[in-house]
Amino acid sequence: MCGIIGECNLQSNRLSKAMSFIAHRGPDSSGTFISKNRKTHFGHSRLAILDTTQGGTQPFRSDCKRFSMVYNGELYNYKDLARRETLSLQTSSDTEVFLKLFIRHGTASVKEMNGMFAAAIYDEETETTYFFRDRIGIKPLYYWLKGDQLAFSSELPALLELVQDVDIREESMQQFLHRGYIPEPHTLYQDIYKFPSGTYGSFKDGKLTLTPYWRAEDAIQASTISNETQVISDLEDLLRDSVRLRLTSDVPYGTFLSGGADSGLITALAADLSTDPLNTFNVSFEDAVFDESPFAERMAAHIGAKYHHIRMTKDEVMGNLEAGCDLVGEPFADSSVFPTMAVSQFASEHVKMVLSGDGGDELFMGYGAYNWADRMEKHWSYRKLLSRGLRMTRNARNKRAANVFDAPTKSELPAHIFSQEQNLFSKKEIEKMIGKPFKDSFQAPDSKRKLTSSETQAFFDLTNYLKDDLLVKVDRSTMHHSLEARVPFLDHRLVEYSLNIDPDLKRKNGESKYLVKKIMERYYPDELIYRKKWGFSIPLEKWMQDEGPMSIHPSFQKPYDALEVKYHSGDGYLYNRLYALKVLSRYL
Repeated sequence: MCGIIGECNLQSNRLSKAMSFIAHRGPDSSGTFISKNRKTHFGHSRLAILDTTQGGTQPFRSDCKRFSMVYNGELYNYKDLARRETLSLQTSSDTEVFLKLFIRHGTASVKEMNGMFAAAIYDEETETTYFFRDRIGIKPLYYWLKGDQLAFSSELPALLELVQDVDIREESMQQFLHRGYIPEPHTLYQDIYKFPSGTYGSFKDGKLTLTPYWRAEDAIQASTISNETQVISDLEDLLRDSVRLRLTSDVPYGTFLSGGADSGLITALAADLSTDPLNTFNVSFEDAVFDESPFAERMAAHIGAKYHHIRMTKDEVMGNLEAGCDLVGEPFADSSVFPTMAVSQFASEHVKMVLSGDGGDELFMGYGAYNWADRMEKHWSYRKLLSRGLRMTRNARNKRAANVFDAPTKSELPAHIFSQEQNLFSKKEIEKMIGKPFKDSFQAPDSKRKLTSSETQAFFDLTNYLKDDLLVKVDRSTMHHSLEARVPFLDHRLVEYSLNIDPDLKRKNGESKYLVKKIMERYYPDELIYRKKWGFSIPLEKWMQDEGPMSIHPSFQKPYDALEVKYHSGDGYLYNRLYALKVLSRYL
């Protein structure tokens, strides 16, 4: 796991300074590359997980010196690919396998790769730079493109140091207020983009060409798999193999164990596949509405794993508020970044790599949003009437429901449900505040099978919320502390299979994530499995009652003040709107 950076035709003379902004991603070593024509520069900061010797140092050069590569991520099936292709290797690094596969098969080689990665390869002979990003978008890659100049980096602050003067993209502000993050391919800044997931690209003669090689919608088949016994067996096999591959490591490792179903299952499989007792890590908070740490401790004890726990106070979290807000490099309103940062720092004191349970909710319908999707489908024609009636009750919970029922159009429904479940600004509120029309960018998949309302909502979460919020949070939080996080649920084979499971098996007999829990029965007693779901979050609604040090931009002061009055008058659910305005104000 590493940080990568580079420039093509830019010659900014700021590469060394910019590399300091990604040093935390790879404290073990660093290096640079300059092409023969001196127009292409690469930089790399290395966190050594596989082949911790000098053999894995980057930028990595081909034997013939024609190709140079910087790479962030892990190629989990690199040993299998090396054997199949009978590659002659000088190192035990997956980086060498990645590069030699590219040299042999070109850009098509990425279709055989199972992993999380963002990579750039320069070809001295053709003076072409190639880019790759993994299917799901687990590893980040940003790029700036203007005229015939291009720059790229793993993180936005480093890229901003390279290109410096950039303008704010107003449409991105609207997206942020609606979702709490800015969805791919855009960022807050003009001319800076998120490199699309499941895509490779080439930059030659000042022109960037992007080619998708994988799309989630293409994996959706005409019919679903509904045999429960078969599905449970297939899923356990796929997940066990995914965990097995992701335990390949030359450094100590562990798991994040929240006490919930997803991290619980990943931890159980990892413990079963490990020869030594597995390290697990958990964080809890004072004033939390619910504390899952006792369940996490019991899970660890039941499977014979080591349990490491830290408890944090309000002052410890809120004192880190500004650092957390700056972590992504653009507005980011997911407050669960703070517990993720805390548990990452804690785990980094013991291990260098962890497994995470991210992806289980999106693949197996663990969120309440999926119930809302079904409800909205059923009541669509009189949703506005329901919204008005619920709002008249003046009950905070009913007001939240009223906000969900006040949906704009069917095409915008997935983003609307997400937005209101997260207590963020609706389309109507954004248009009133910004003074311009707004339409969310999400498009329902054009696939072989018409998805149900809840499947469409889950598809939104998989391709948007997971990729541009949750995975961003995990990547920045872990890499900030030089810790690698791997996500077994997001093996593309498992993702493709899950997209074709009968949705009635994902939620059955009123039980969300039914299939995950059926597999868990093989490892835990029922009382650790079948209980209410709680999110991994801090009690921000309560803590926001103290304003803290973050100021509000003048253009948002009036709506902020109006919201704050409502918040202190009993509408506590408005806390996330207040927090979003504070976060956005930092960047204006």
